[in-house]
Amino acid sequence: MTPGAGAWPEFETALSQLCEAWNATRFVPLLEADVVGYLYHLLLMQSEGDASRWHLDTRVRGAEVKDKFDLVFGPISSGEQRRAQLLQRLSDQLSEDQKEAINSNMLLERLRPAVEPSLIVEVKFFAPGFTPQQQNVHFIHALEDVARLGTLARACPHGRASLLVDAESYLEAERRKRLVEARGPQGSDLRLYVCEKPKGAAAAWHRLEALA
Repeated sequence: MTPGAGAWPEFETALSQLCEAWNATRFVPLLEADVVGYLYHLLLMQSEGDASRWHLDTRVRGAEVKDKFDLVFGPISSGEQRRAQLLQRLSDQLSEDQKEAINSNMLLERLRPAVEPSLIVEVKFFAPGFTPQQQNVHFIHALEDVARLGTLARACPHGRASLLVDAESYLEAERRKRLVEARGPQGSDLRLYVCEKPKGAAAAWHRLEALA
């Protein structure tokens, strides 16, 4: 599979399969972890069980050390590899003392293995059983996810998405507009997916594009 856009067909196929399973009651999500876990299962089925590049709740190169993301595609970069990349990128700008510091075991302890991302997806589930106030908190977190993904434009320019799974018809037009606007004027490469299952209707997904 090629980096970047090459992972999107796999993700969208899994999303379609999730909707099919939901409609057939073979998938009955209760919490967000059910959605992420089932997507991961479907993606591994496509890759014949190869989990070497699909990761859950993980670190990515280019993000804050403590920041983790729900679903990520890409190879793992070890601490030693990250140090070698750092030295190669900055070698002409470093003094001998700085090079010695970078080669120290202390820095290596901080350079934990992380994924070199070509796809990063954050998931929010608007599930039954929550009050309007609680759903609003989930929506605020969704807006924060879009902002976090926006900071990774350099590390993963064409492989970022927020997936909003709506089982409560919560994402009405004004909230969708706020999500689109949260990407900012330069955020067209950040994808917004909505997977919804209105009561009594079939589950289906689509992408949110810029709103007029």
